[in-house]
Amino acid sequence: MATRFKMVATDLLIQTYLTVAERGQINPQQMGDAWDFEFHGGHETGTPFYIRPKDNKATHNLTKFDTHTRDGKPLTYNLQKMANGDHVDAMKSTARDHLYAVVSGNWELLCTVSLRFKSGDRNGEIEQATLAAQAAAALLAATAAAAAPTTRACKSAPTCPGHVPIVRQGKAACDTCWVYQ
Repeated sequence: MATRFKMVATDLLIQTYLTVAERGQINPQQMGDAWDFEFHGGHETGTPFYIRPKDNKATHNLTKFDTHTRDGKPLTYNLQKMANGDHVDAMKSTARDHLYAVVSGNWELLCTVSLRFKSGDRNGEIEQATLAAQAAAALLAATAAAAAPTTRACKSAPTCPGHVPIVRQGKAACDTCWVYQ
């Protein structure tokens, strides 16, 4: 089943899978209705998005952009040489040029939407929660390391007031009586 969307900040799918800040970065925004973007379910190796020109009723062989292997990498597609690019070639040149401007100008955001659409990560909540958990774990580890004692009381004689550094291997000398323990 196809899920259609337009690359505009007010589109429901875009609002669902991009944060407010990310939606503010959409540039240029899609204008007009010469085409729609689509996601299709059932792709186990990624979430490509498709271009459906206006009035195109095809059920297969639409122009496809693969985002699985290109996350964050610059767009290198040539629409005229793409598989099934004939659907896009049939569009008016102004619509085709605008399509390419929207895709190339928003490539990283389209990759983000694709990844979150597949994972169900609405507005990056899962991603943000994961980053927050990682930061909390790092802080906890740093706090635990800082709070751990670095010395212990000397045990060589009951009256020695010295301290012995805690070492992982071997022995260390008391700072007062110099007995290795």
